[in-house]
Amino acid sequence: MTASPEPAHPALPNLADALLTHLDERTDAVVSLLRREIPEYDVLPEEDVRGATVALMRDVITHVVSLQVDASRLEPLADLARRRAEQGFPFGALTRSIQLAARYLLHEADAIAADLHLDAATMLRVHDFAWQFVTDATGVIAEIQREIAVDAGLRESGRRADFLRAALHGTLASARLATEARLFGLDPAVRYHPLRAHPDGARDEERLSVAIRRTGSTTHHRPMLAVLEDDLVGLVPQVPALPDGALAAVGPAVYLRDVADAFRSASVALDAAAAFGRTGVVTLDQLGPLPLALMADELAIAVEQQHFRYLDSDNEANREIEQTVWTLLECDQNVDVAAEKLHVHRNTVRYRLGRFREITGLDIRASTHDLVLAWWSLARRAAHR
Repeated sequence: MTASPEPAHPALPNLADALLTHLDERTDAVVSLLRREIPEYDVLPEEDVRGATVALMRDVITHVVSLQVDASRLEPLADLARRRAEQGFPFGALTRSIQLAARYLLHEADAIAADLHLDAATMLRVHDFAWQFVTDATGVIAEIQREIAVDAGLRESGRRADFLRAALHGTLASARLATEARLFGLDPAVRYHPLRAHPDGARDEERLSVAIRRTGSTTHHRPMLAVLEDDLVGLVPQVPALPDGALAAVGPAVYLRDVADAFRSASVALDAAAAFGRTGVVTLDQLGPLPLALMADELAIAVEQQHFRYLDSDNEANREIEQTVWTLLECDQNVDVAAEKLHVHRNTVRYRLGRFREITGLDIRASTHDLVLAWWSLARRAAHR
């Protein structure tokens, strides 16, 4: 903040000169005060404390006697805050030291004010601007504290992501895996479910993370999550519940040394579930053969060219035939259930099944071979749509 300039008393420069005249002695007094009142100063080298105190007192005197407080000129104080943070010095102790230094200088200024013919109104303004300086200095320190906290959080997030990437892809040796797991609050003696999700942006990621942390925790263990290549991944002690419409896949509960294989199964399940429009928490065993429909692209293309090229003509009836047969297969070839689901007569289902056989040459009723090819091709086509 920059305060509006006020008319300065002609004797204020003399006050500044008087305060600066014996600055060394005053610095000694403030350093002794700081070491006495703030225990953290005992661990800092005396020359470090003294140098910072001299600079601080010059700043206070310069700002106060000019009756202007310009936060843009407080960068040296920001540098001091960063240096103290690197030394492990508490921010609260630094703020307290500025307050003590300002209070000491105001006491000294009051003691010589009468000799310099400074009236009470002027000294009141000096006090006001001194505490305005302290307030602005505290704001600068708080901002540095926030920056450092954000940086520390990003570093911690990066370390968590690096650990999860290595653990989930099986690139950590067992001994190192167990050691590093404990650093992140994971218990190598506990089984965890590897988890993977494709959040749709930062807001969806936050929504999923909150739900997983809340419902994937047990009494003694918590989930560990990170974002890797835009995917939300992690290890959860129990299967979580998700918000409506959300999708995540989990692998079986395993010890940390076995999470790589379990994570691969979760990844396959997630891709298949997303392709077929599933929601909720899915596992590979719940999806049956659906993941197979997404494999072997070259073979699938050859099969489609052989059996489905006529079905792909721009014909509404052909699209209805394909949808009917796919629905019939999803209903375990129960004609009545498929007809009800499609809102058509059971004879319509039978007719379209016959037309499918004529067009593709695949008889799913008479040939297991044809049944497998038809299911595989129709599943892929449904996923791609």
